[in-house]
Amino acid sequence: MAAIFAFFALLSACAGLNHPTGTIEQKFAATGVWAVTISPGGACCDSRGNSFDLYYPTNLGANGFKHPILTWGNGTNGVPAHYATLLRHMASWGFVVIATVDQMTGAGQTILDGANVLITANGNSASIFFNKLNTAQIGAFGHSQGPTVR
Repeated sequence: MAAIFAFFALLSACAGLNHPTGTIEQKFAATGVWAVTISPGGACCDSRGNSFDLYYPTNLGANGFKHPILTWGNGTNGVPAHYATLLRHMASWGFVVIATVDQMTGAGQTILDGANVLITANGNSASIFFNKLNTAQIGAFGHSQGPTVR
């Protein structure tokens, strides 16, 4: 329950709705220690032919760190750029975020596709993500249609 509260407090803080007052909320509302690279259209493609935007720590795998994966689902007619502040924020905490540009993510398949794209990239020696991701730690987040991955 505390983790859920902290997440929603962070989301509200990123949206500028309030200022966190609790210790945990203040910690995670602040920008993380990782510099962030944003790559619009940086990965291809989901099962509907959409590209993905990527938000990731610039210094991938520093000190042998394996980054957890977050796959983002937009709300109806949304695109990742509408949520850039939140997605960048999550990457600043060490997550690699993959966000489909699919504007109708209701079935969840394109959100799952994002996770699979990064799992494949982690095993591809030509990828910047090669052996830098923790494929055992994958989360999905979004809103409206976005979080319906099954």
